[in-house]
Parts: sequence; structure tokens; C-alpha cells
Amino acid sequence: MDIDVRKTLQDGAYISVGVGVIAFQQAQVRRREAQAKVEAQARSAKSFLEGAANDGRGKLEDLAGDLRRRVEDTRTDLVARVEPLFGDLRERVEPVVEQLQSVPVQLKQAVEAGATSARKLVNRAA
Repeated sequence: MDIDVRKTLQDGAYISVGVGVIAFQQAQVRRREAQAKVEAQARSAKSFLEGAANDGRGKLEDLAGDLRRRVEDTRTDLVARVEPLFGDLRERVEPVVEQLQSVPVQLKQAVEAGATSARKLVNRAA
């Protein structure tokens, strides 16, 4: 039984290279499988997020519509309540304004009358 060392080393080298190639190929296959799995998960997550965003957008649009209707209803109600008050206020204030406009004339007349009376008193005392 004669062992050829050179042949044994050569066979060992070929086996090592073969095992290395097979290991590299398996790693490539696993990388591709992992990449495909990650891409599938990414597509699934994207789809989920798009659906959630669309649902959220729809709900926000519904809420905005409800809010617009409520604001308009409140505005209409407020105008209906306030307009009569302004009319009533106008009816009450306009006569007072007219009276106040005549006050300066009356005040001037009263001051002039008082000044005249004061002069008369001063002239009598002198």
C-alpha cells in the first residue's frame, strides 16, 4: 500500500476548493432567498401603509366635512340671533346719539349764562 502524498494533497486541495465553491453557492442561494423575503415584506408593509394612509385620509376628509357643516350651521345660527339684537340696539342708540349731539349747544348756553351771572355779581359787589 503505497500512498502517494502528492496525489493525496492534490485530492485534498480539490476537495477543499469544491467544498468552498459549494459553500459559496449555498450562501448565494440563501442571500437571494433572504433578499426575496425582505422585498416581499417591504411590498407588504408598503401596501399596508398605503391602505392605512388612504383610510386616514378618508376619515380626515369626513371629519373636515362635518366640521365645515357645523361651523356653517353655527354661523347661520349666530347671525340669526345677533341681527335682531343689532336692530334693537340701533333703535335704542340713535335717539341717544341725537340727544348727545344737542348737549354741546346746551352746555355752551349754560356756561354763557353762568358767566353772565358771575359778571353781574362781580359788578354789583364792586
